[in-house]
Amino acid sequence: MRRILPTLLCFLATTQIFAQQLFSGKIIDSESKVAISHVYIENTTRHIIAESNSSGFFDIFTHPGDTLVFSSIGYFWAKHIVTNDNNLIFNLSPQIYEIGTVTKYFPYSYEELTNKVLNMKPIQDTFHLNLEQEKYLPINNHQPGQLSYTISGAITEFYNSTNRHARNAIKAAELLSHKENILIINKKINKKMIMEMTNIPESYFDKFIAFCNFSDEFLVHTSDFQIIMTVCWEYERFLDIYPELKNSLN
Repeated sequence: MRRILPTLLCFLATTQIFAQQLFSGKIIDSESKVAISHVYIENTTRHIIAESNSSGFFDIFTHPGDTLVFSSIGYFWAKHIVTNDNNLIFNLSPQIYEIGTVTKYFPYSYEELTNKVLNMKPIQDTFHLNLEQEKYLPINNHQPGQLSYTISGAITEFYNSTNRHARNAIKAAELLSHKENILIINKKINKKMIMEMTNIPESYFDKFIAFCNFSDEFLVHTSDFQIIMTVCWEYERFLDIYPELKNSLN
């Protein structure tokens, strides 16, 4: 009896091994007939999982009567009961997700949005000049018989009503703050004086002033004589840069 029992167990194990088979198949799209890769095949009876390759083929160990479940994103899952047939082709039907129409309503009309933008307070000026927002007055440049129109929107209107006004106000404030220095500088030196001292042509005047690059502080705190001498010295250097001007004077 002791010898018969091990022999019986070996026979049963051998029977189980021979009963198990490698089940093969191919998975395709039911509509396009194109192979589907990365489909999960689960033998739910024996808890074995396989996956189809790039050509849609797969292999999985099964017994007759086992249940196979095929699943893949974008397809309806399918079930198959294993028989003695092998190398079967399985069709998976595409699963289309329908999304209803989504409508997003803007809370304001165009006129309401325009008014809200125009009523926005401008960013605080770092110069602390107490600037006030200039009221926007829409202007239509269209004239009868012309084909041109002025196209403006809320953002353009806000920019025109605040930014341009703010820039002009800052420039005006800077000029007013330097008004006294401007009067002092004009008494010491001006365009007429420089042209009389150097005989520089009108076409070169702006280039010469940029070349000198005199600061307001220098012109305010330097004596008239020193300024004149500096202008003459700078002009000599200027002529070296523009030899054609130097030759014309000779």
